[in-house]
Amino acid sequence: MRPTFQIISKELDEKLNLKEVIKEFNKLDYIDFFNDQFSIIEKENPIPFPAILLEFSEIQWRTISKNIQKGLTRIRVHVGQQSLADTHTRSSDQEAALKVLDYLCEVHKVLQGFSGTNFTSLDRKITIPDTSHDNLIIHIMEYDTEITDASANDDAKKEEITGVTPEVEKQAVIPAKEIGAEFPLVETKEC
Repeated sequence: MRPTFQIISKELDEKLNLKEVIKEFNKLDYIDFFNDQFSIIEKENPIPFPAILLEFSEIQWRTISKNIQKGLTRIRVHVGQQSLADTHTRSSDQEAALKVLDYLCEVHKVLQGFSGTNFTSLDRKITIPDTSHDNLIIHIMEYDTEITDASANDDAKKEEITGVTPEVEKQAVIPAKEIGAEFPLVETKEC
């Protein structure tokens, strides 16, 4: 989960802190693992808003090779914003109040279809408004993905750095001119 959290956090930080996004909304200074921070905000260190908390649901792992596993999971993205503006139809600051929904769209644009080296494209499944916080407006978006965990593999670090799996590295390429073929043949070990 660590690489997935880091990759998603970095992508959110880069895309939501572009000048044109900051001009429209506040700078995103807080991305963290979810630990119910919004519910216990009085007990927490001050959190700057907007803030995004990432929560990984249960992961159902399956082994795909000796030391590599894949797991389906749902990532819950908690987007917290503060607003004193009113959304009702006669409100003089309705436009400002509705910006929280615009920011939610910006977050979704960054995440939908985003993938990393160890997780498949994120696919939004659910959006849930959390209405139990006065001027703190929270929306939760849930995205499905599949995570690959090679942390038990001794060659995982090498693969992470080079992008080459140990199996590919062990393949022998026979030059085409030596066998009279137009294309090189790749010899692989049998499974």
